[in-house]
Amino acid sequence: MCEKGKCSLRLMRVRCGTPEPGERATGAGGSALGKAHQDVKRDKPLAEARAIAQSQFDNDIQAELGAQAAVETAKAAVEQAQLNVGSRKSHHWLMASRALRRHRSAI
Repeated sequence: MCEKGKCSLRLMRVRCGTPEPGERATGAGGSALGKAHQDVKRDKPLAEARAIAQSQFDNDIQAELGAQAAVETAKAAVEQAQLNVGSRKSHHWLMASRALRRHRSAI
């Protein structure tokens, strides 16, 4: 069990089953992508048979491409945030090691 104030937010989310912010972002984008993909799959034979307007099928394709781009953007944002956190941790470790060296040299 963690002491009060010592648990990381990520650990608390894992314990509670709450998705990470990036997981929520890609999850929402993924559902939009799934719907767009289903629309294209459904409307393709209809467009070929000229049962729907070609513009409707074109709109479906553009919606699918937009949803795919949104998912990729969300994934890139998550990756960038993870890199930033790692960089921040490295920076803090470096600062702590410098402080420790200064402390040891002062002794």
